Amino acid sequence: MAQTKRHLLGADRAPLLDGDLNGQEFQCAWSLDSLDEVDVWVRNVARHPDSFWLPRVGARFYPDFIARLTDGRIFVVEFKGEHLVGAPEAREKDRIGRLWARTTGNVFLMVRQVTHGVDAEGQMRGSVS
Repeated sequence: MAQTKRHLLGADRAPLLDGDLNGQEFQCAWSLDSLDEVDVWVRNVARHPDSFWLPRVGARFYPDFIARLTDGRIFVVEFKGEHLVGAPEAREKDRIGRLWARTTGNVFLMVRQVTHGVDAEGQMRGSVS
C-alpha cells in the first residue's frame, strides 16, 4: 500500500478512505499529499465532534479533506464525482465554501476527477499557488 508523506497522523496511521487504492477519493487524497504547498492534511470525518464543518440551510457541510498549507492558510477540499457536480446540494456547498474562503483568506476547492482537461492534482495546485 502506498504511504502518505504529509498526513497529520503519519503515514502508518492514515485511515482508509474509500477502501480502494484506485478509488476517486483515494486518488484525491494522494494528489493532496503530493502538493509541496501542503504542510499536513487529514480526512475530515463527517459528524465527528471535532470535525470541520460549514453551515448549510438546516444542515452542516463536512468537506472531505482539511489541510494546512506551508504559508499557514487552511485548504479545504470537497471531492465531487461527476454524477453529483451539478446537483443543487453540490452547488450550494460550493457557494458556501467559496464564501468561507473569501471571508477568511483561506482556500476552498470543490475538486473533480477532471475538469476542463485538468486532473484533481492540477486543480488543487492551481488553487493554492
